[in-house]
Amino acid sequence: MASCPPVVNRNYTYGTVEPYILDLFKYHDNRIRHQPNSVISRDDAVDQMEALTLMRACLPDFVTPDSRSGPFYVTLTDLHQSNIFVDDDWHIKSIIDLEWVCSRPIGMLRPLLWLTGQAIDCLVNEKLTDLKIALDKFFFILEEEEKQSLHPCSISVANTFRENWATGRIWYFRALDSLTGLYGVFLNHIEPMFASDITRAAARYWHPDAEDIVRTRIKDKLEYDVRLRQAFEEDNSLEN
Repeated sequence: MASCPPVVNRNYTYGTVEPYILDLFKYHDNRIRHQPNSVISRDDAVDQMEALTLMRACLPDFVTPDSRSGPFYVTLTDLHQSNIFVDDDWHIKSIIDLEWVCSRPIGMLRPLLWLTGQAIDCLVNEKLTDLKIALDKFFFILEEEEKQSLHPCSISVANTFRENWATGRIWYFRALDSLTGLYGVFLNHIEPMFASDITRAAARYWHPDAEDIVRTRIKDKLEYDVRLRQAFEEDNSLEN
């Protein structure tokens, strides 16, 4: 079964934002090219290609010229409820699973989207409104904590969160962080920021061999399903 090849050498260090983001796109491209279950149908393949193409096209709208060279912040990219330990008074005592900590552009700092307990693809309509209310409260508390800090930062994280939320950067970079959720986040939160009459023709500009990739992936998905079914049948036979 094919695996996705690496994009960059693990010892490489980025000095500017755009090359880093463009390499993140390559991870998404490689998933479509090499992962046998990366698409579930022809329409799904075209949708993913279209989203990636349009995400690349609107990159300049989410990376401001004054942030291209930083600042870069150490970021907990896997910070969620099960990784935070608190005491009986809800004071944070420990944070675990730090292997995904990395230094990222300030535009990629994002507030906690799980504050209302909703999955990323469910944050629409009323649930999105509930999140906005929770985030307003979170931003206020964070701002108060920053004012009381013994070592205040030159840049307010609370204000950065607010700006990234208001400009939609939060959705753009959240989509980039999810190999499987990019299309859903793009469809619900990024596409509405732009003209609504964009056609599916953009998918053909994903790459000159887009049609070949679609045909190959559809064939691979059928073979993948057969192998997966056989694996489950073999496991069941062993158990019996």
